[in-house]
Amino acid sequence: MKPKISVVVLTHNSYTEKSGSVEFVINSYLNQKTLPFEIIVVDNTSNNGDSKQLETFCSNKPFIKIIKACTTIGGARNMGVKHASGTHIIFNDDDTIPLGNSILDQISAYCTKGSYGYGANRLWSPDINWVKSHVSDITTELESKNWDYLREFSLNPSQDIRHKNDISVKMLTRSFIGNFGFISVKDFIAVGGFPEYPGYGCEDDAFAFLCYLKLGKPVILSNEISVLHISHPINNSNLQQLENNKILLQKLFEQHNCKHFHISRVLFPSDKPIIDCK
Repeated sequence: MKPKISVVVLTHNSYTEKSGSVEFVINSYLNQKTLPFEIIVVDNTSNNGDSKQLETFCSNKPFIKIIKACTTIGGARNMGVKHASGTHIIFNDDDTIPLGNSILDQISAYCTKGSYGYGANRLWSPDINWVKSHVSDITTELESKNWDYLREFSLNPSQDIRHKNDISVKMLTRSFIGNFGFISVKDFIAVGGFPEYPGYGCEDDAFAFLCYLKLGKPVILSNEISVLHISHPINNSNLQQLENNKILLQKLFEQHNCKHFHISRVLFPSDKPIIDCK
């Protein structure tokens, strides 16, 4: 039976901080050859101006539901699943644009191979100022389904993006399950959903770890599926939250008698084990 796919789009101040990139994401899904069963947009603590712009944009769009939330990133995604009525979920952040008009057909095919997956080819836009000056062009080309235009200005992350180390940059060339990945609702419930870490970061890693323990290895989305990440800065408070959440993540590993879990070792070949057990 063909899966009914609900798309859960998590957004926060997309207009203020990311040039309205949530509209790019929604337009991508509305221009698919096969449309999603529904789109659940979880508006998590956006300011009033952003929320009103989002409501105006979605007001005349089919099968789109906006859910207001005031919670963590993981909690907002969990809330989106609770409001979804499909058999499978695609998680999509408001700054990650699926490229191509067969995304739903491709994910439907991947759903027959495993209960969850991630690791699409992840391209990056130029900086946010460039995006701001090209909003109209990007919108026009999305509506025209000119995916090649979006690929033309994209790039693979280099080491100076967000000042990451080599391992993290390698990981950033693939999507995580939260910013673009899929899972069946049944297995999402069995795993228990995303951990509700405070602030920014690591809920993706934690959920991937729990999925791995419960469901085994993910389906790795091939290079045939590409997404374009809208580059935007990360502030110092978010970086501090990330460091704090790394401690919580390590505690999760230790609860399951494991020292390390590396998403990159799932996404890329490695001689090292995915999980180092005590």
